Formats: sequence, C-alpha cells, structure tokens
Amino acid sequence: MLKDQSSALENYNAAIAANSKSTDYAIFQKAVILGIQDKFVEKVTTLQRLLDKYPKSVYYDDALYEAGQASLDLDKNEQALSYFNRIIGEYPTGNYMKKAEMGQALVYYNTKQDDQALTAYKNIVQKYPNTTEAHEALIQIKNISVAQNKVNDYLSYVKNVPNSDVSKPGIDSITYEAAENLYTQTKFDQAANAFDGYTQKFPNGIFIENANYYRADCQYKAKKYTEALTGFEFVISHSTTNSSFRENSLLHAAQINFYLKQYEPALRQFEELEATSEVKENIQTAVAGQMRSAFKMNNYKKASEAAQKVLTNNSDNKDLGVEAHFILGKSAFAQNDFGTAKTELSIVAKRTNSEMTAESKYLLALIEYNLNNYKGSSKLIFEIQNQVPSYDYWIAKGFILLGDNYLGQRDTFQAKETFKSIIDNYKKKPTDADDLVAIATQKLADLNALEDRNKQGIEKKMMKTEEVEDSTEIQINK
Repeated sequence: MLKDQSSALENYNAAIAANSKSTDYAIFQKAVILGIQDKFVEKVTTLQRLLDKYPKSVYYDDALYEAGQASLDLDKNEQALSYFNRIIGEYPTGNYMKKAEMGQALVYYNTKQDDQALTAYKNIVQKYPNTTEAHEALIQIKNISVAQNKVNDYLSYVKNVPNSDVSKPGIDSITYEAAENLYTQTKFDQAANAFDGYTQKFPNGIFIENANYYRADCQYKAKKYTEALTGFEFVISHSTTNSSFRENSLLHAAQINFYLKQYEPALRQFEELEATSEVKENIQTAVAGQMRSAFKMNNYKKASEAAQKVLTNNSDNKDLGVEAHFILGKSAFAQNDFGTAKTELSIVAKRTNSEMTAESKYLLALIEYNLNNYKGSSKLIFEIQNQVPSYDYWIAKGFILLGDNYLGQRDTFQAKETFKSIIDNYKKKPTDADDLVAIATQKLADLNALEDRNKQGIEKKMMKTEEVEDSTEIQINK
C-alpha cells in the first residue's frame, strides 16, 4: 500500500513538474495522498497552491472542502472556517454545500460558540430533512442542549422535527445526562438541582440510583448534611450489595448520622460497611466509627470490642490507637473496672499531650481519690495543670477534685481557697460538659454550711457546759 502511494506520488509530482493540462488534477490527487499519509500541513499547502494557481479548476470546490477538513485535523478551526465559508458563499448549490455547513457548525462547536453552533445545526435540520447530515445535526443539537442543561428546550424543539420523536426512555436518559454533565464539570449546586429535577420527573427512572447518589454527594460537598443523608440512605435501601454507589453511601450516611448525634443508625451503618466493604481504609473507618458510636450510646461492651479491633488492625495509626486505649479506659471506668481503667488511661497519659491526656489524668486522679490516695490524686492534678498545651476545662475540673483531696486530708482552709479560685477565675465556655463554677460554688456553700453547723454545735456544747457549772456553783452556795 505504501509502495503504491509513493509510486502514485512520484507520478503526480512528475505531472505537476511537466505543467500539463491536468496539473490541477495532479495537485489535487497529490493532496489526497498526503492526507492519507496524515501529512495534513503539506496537504493544506498543496491544496492552497491549487486554489491560488487554478481559480477556475473543476476541483476548486473539492480543494476548498479538503483544505477545510485538513485544517480541522490540525485543530486550526479559524482556518477551517474560512474554507467552509468560501464554499457556502461561492458554491451555494454545489455538492459540498451540506458538508461545508456541517463543517462550519462543527467549528462553532469546537470553539465553544454553542449558540452559533446550535443555530447552524438547526438550519441544517430545516434545509435537509431526513438526510444523514440532518441526523448528525440532531445529535449535536442534543449534545449542546445537554451541555447547556436545556433539555426541555431540546424536547420542545424535536417535537416539531419530522421523524425525530424521543421515546420516554430517551427523555429519561437525556435528562439524566444533562445533570451528570454539570456534576463532571464540578458545578455541584446546579447539578444538585438538576438531579433533583430528574428524581421528581422520573421517580422510577433508569438512573434513579445514580441521581440520588450524585445529588447527595453534591449536598455533602455543600455541607447540607441532612439533605445528603436522605439520598445516601435511598441508595442503601434500594441498591444491591455490589452496587458501585452502596459502599460510599454507607460511609457517608454513617458519618453524617454520627455528626448529627444519631448514634444508633450510625452504628448500624458502620457495622454494615465493615461487613461489605472491599476497601481497607473504609473498613478501618467503619470499625473506628463503631467504637465511637457504641461509646456515645453507653454500650461499653460493644465499644470495647471495637476498640480492641482497632488496636489489632490499625497498628500504623498511632492517634487512632491512643483513642482506642482512651475508650477502653473510659468504658472500664464507667463499669467500675478501675484496674483496667488505670492500665488503659495510663497508656493515653504517656503517649500524647492532647485533651484525651488531660481527661485521662483527671480520671486517674479520680480513681486515686476514691482509693483515699489523696497525695497521688493531687500529683496527677498538678500534671494536668503543667501539661502543654493546656486545657482550661480539665485544669478547673481537676482543681475541684483537688479541693476534695484537701477535704479528705481535713485541710478545710486549702479546700475553700481552691473552690474560691475556680469561682473567681474560671469562665464557662459553651462547649463545657459541666458548669464548673456552679459545682465549685455549691461545694463551697456546703463546706461553709458544714462549718456553721459545727460552730453552732460547739457553741451549744459550751453553753451547756456553762449552765452545768452555774448549777454546781449554786448548789455549793446553798
């Protein structure tokens, strides 16, 4: 084949060099061969030579069209347009008119002049009904309408085009395609609205699962978590276990439910995610989610089981491992298993300087207090105070416990001063779990009341003693 092309090219070059009467034909055929060989620059140059030298050639319109097509192959859209426009202007009744108009419309489309392309394609449909060009033009009109999210305009248009009725499945597909196109262009707000329109128009549509998932994903990206949850849970309830959307839907739905403090459905979804996921990271997330959700539900047995899984399967994630020890410790503390609590919380206290460390030291201090080890408890409290970074809430909570330690050692003066320091200096924050100032105030009031009662009791005892002494003196005088 290549030999034949080379031989033909030599013959045409010879004919061109001889400047015979058929030179224009030889030039045109040479250009055709160059095109077959993908030498489009040389092809255009050769055709332009024909156009310049033989303006009355019978191959003139052929040369214009081939030059336009070769220019398209070179992505030289403006150059291609100039050739197509010349055919339209100079050969309005020629054989290349339809093709030139198609080329013109394609240039508009390639250069993102969609409105001009739409007008050009509609003109082709009107001028050449029931032709191959009209059919191709309709496809492009659909593509542009989908890209512009003007599906309804397209459907209204094709109703008036003979033999172009769109079936209900076709309308379903086009409507979905327009929404998906917006999604792939990262126009998530517009895509969410378009998917919403699809789900309302086609509640049992071909792409109903896809539409619900992508709409939910758009809402998730926009932090509209409640709305997103509806879509993700639709996919979970309507999809099969091997659905491409199910795993991500389980992941996001569980995370949203946990964020919304809806721990029971979160736990259920995290468990299903672990059971069905094929992605290691998602399995790890699922187990960690189970641990956190169960703990929030005070289901300490399940929380501890999940925490043990975390420690077994996530040795490379140190922060998650610390959190697992923390939840094991707090779960044990809540169940009065103080031995296990001390073991686990001590690990947390040594491995990090996070807020979990401060809380762990507080709980360890509380355990020592309950064991009447007041000095050991106080030592841990001062460690909370010296921790960097510091956490005011746990420092203040620790100081209230410090006051209790002083009371345990019968140092009421230090206890009162400690409670007063909280009342005078601590500012309650919206995130505080307890009103520490109120607790310190109540403890100080109880301590003052106790001192008052003790004082009154002493005074009464002294008065009774004085009365007895007076009575004795009277008896003696008698």
